[in-house]
Amino acid sequence: MRLTGIFKPMLLLVIVICFIFNSKESYSFVIGGLTITYDDIVIFIIFLLVILQKLLKGGKFGCDNTLCINFIFFGLIMVSTLLTMFVSNNPFGDIKQIISIFEYAIVFWLGYTLNLDLKSQEISFKIITLVGSFIALTSILLATGFLDIHLGDVRAPRVSILKYRAIGWLEIYGSFGVWMQICLGIILASLMQPLFKKAYNYIILLVLLSGVFVSQSRATWLTTFLVLSVFLIMLLYFKLRKLKFGALIGGIASIGIVVVVYLSFWQFILDLFEYLIKIKPLSYVSRLNQYVLAISIIKDQPLLGLGADVFSQISADGSVLHNTFLDIYVRSGLIGFVGYVSIWMLPFFALIRTMVKLKDTRYKLFCVAYLIGIIGMCIQSQFYLADGFLLIWFFLGMATAFMSLQGVRKDVYLNA
Repeated sequence: MRLTGIFKPMLLLVIVICFIFNSKESYSFVIGGLTITYDDIVIFIIFLLVILQKLLKGGKFGCDNTLCINFIFFGLIMVSTLLTMFVSNNPFGDIKQIISIFEYAIVFWLGYTLNLDLKSQEISFKIITLVGSFIALTSILLATGFLDIHLGDVRAPRVSILKYRAIGWLEIYGSFGVWMQICLGIILASLMQPLFKKAYNYIILLVLLSGVFVSQSRATWLTTFLVLSVFLIMLLYFKLRKLKFGALIGGIASIGIVVVVYLSFWQFILDLFEYLIKIKPLSYVSRLNQYVLAISIIKDQPLLGLGADVFSQISADGSVLHNTFLDIYVRSGLIGFVGYVSIWMLPFFALIRTMVKLKDTRYKLFCVAYLIGIIGMCIQSQFYLADGFLLIWFFLGMATAFMSLQGVRKDVYLNA
């Protein structure tokens, strides 16, 4: 029993650490044209270990209705990609995409299976938040010049008080932003009913907001502003301000909103000035052109997509489409888009319905953390291609598992 008690937290820690490296091509090798990262291998081994443990313990591979429905949606994406493969000019890319979707489903299942009790949920929250804080801290050290090693993308500064524009371990800004939004959701909810000791909560919140600042990513700033706004609305609407630390957190969140709005405003002015004097084009003008092209493609081919990696071949600047949902539609068509959006929206609406009915404050705060995380991921995904970031699928699996907890179902049933 003791080994089992250590086994699950260790697996959770290894899985979350893998999410740091899943966007790094430097930790990969190629077999037959297929790029395989080392984190893919580790996650697959963990998947086999969890199955083996269940078999040895005589466990059942039960699947509740919500989990089954999600797997149906994953199947829809695969079928849509398979259909697209017959009309696209990059069938090998579509095969790689099908393999990736299968990996997303595995990670989703791990997030669900390893978090079917409240203690595991709390452990996962702690691990995700601590690892996310570590990522934010290394970004701060990189941006200020105190850490002078190459851990990720380091660019020329946009704000004079910083030495670098840095995001630390994650090479993809969308992945960094998603990680920060998930951690912010968890820590904002836990500050009202501490997940860590009180002082640690405040330190973690400060580190996360500082990490958002040094990223100098306008998309991450905007997403953080909207996430904090949603949190304040939830705080007022559900009267969570009456809970411990509620008023204090409302004040901290308000200050955060002011800071983010101020930075975003001046960043916009600086970029506009640069555009007017023709120093360089605005990045969001380029992305707007991408969105226009994507919409025109969807209008021309509403049912079947173009296939994987085709958009970058036809776009004027040769870059990928910086919008996860539009990219899914362009490459997988209507069926794939519906399946993808449904995997996000199913837990979202279920959490809202559950939170309204719940009376137990602790359960309600878990709902707050999940809802803020999903909203943050969704907003951040409007500016980046983030579906390959495995933490998203693990987090959605966790949210699905939370609604399957006996205590949550009992509370909802008693107060329905």
